[in-house]
Amino acid sequence: MKKIILFAGLLFCSLTNAQEIVSVVNDGVEIEDGQVFTFNQTHTLQVPREVKVKVTNLTDANINLKMRMESITNNSEGQNVQFCFAEFCYFDIQEGTTVPAAVGQTPEGYITLAPGASNPNGDHFANGYTGDTQGEPVEYTIALVQVDAEGTQIGEPLRTFTYKYDANAMSVDDFNSLQNMGIALNNTIVKEELNLNSAYNATMQIYAINGQLVKTAEIRTGAQSLNLSDLNAAVYIAKFTTEENKTAQIRIVKN
Repeated sequence: MKKIILFAGLLFCSLTNAQEIVSVVNDGVEIEDGQVFTFNQTHTLQVPREVKVKVTNLTDANINLKMRMESITNNSEGQNVQFCFAEFCYFDIQEGTTVPAAVGQTPEGYITLAPGASNPNGDHFANGYTGDTQGEPVEYTIALVQVDAEGTQIGEPLRTFTYKYDANAMSVDDFNSLQNMGIALNNTIVKEELNLNSAYNATMQIYAINGQLVKTAEIRTGAQSLNLSDLNAAVYIAKFTTEENKTAQIRIVKN
């Protein structure tokens, strides 16, 4: 029995430590494993539509990292993208493409981060392609992986996320977009209730970060509190649609 308990404890510690190897953030906000970033416009220099990737080594030893394109949907040629890591960018990709390439400052094909160190500023992924089939979403699933000195992957990916371009969707927006359509939120960190004031009747849909619809509620004119106590503690996207079909959405955190 003691051996079983000891083994279980060691397994738990190893799993916990695996989650604590790196911090991965986009504009200062931690990227959740499996998170979906949705944009309704393609990336341009004037109006960037990108997921920034800032990785910090949380261990007390050097680690080797690279990013890999896991899957591509509705872009058969893998064209018109920016897949940048360790100051190396691909603009045409395919499934299995890894970055950085084994050239220049990264001859081994990975970046080595010392304890507490981070990758360079400017690393990101962005899409400028509208799709092989117009009107259908374009999706890219990307993984951050740890590798050994020979470039062979160690364990499971440290983090995966999906970049989605969907011209018919709404991107995560801020308070201003909601206020412009007549909805004012009093809180985005929720323990039991989401408090808001609306100038119009509307519908609220709450999505998990993987895109799954988890709750729908009707909003009436005036101040109100919406009970979200049945949701698990996690990050969600709340999408609001008025009777005039105006839409906006914002990220909320359920504690």
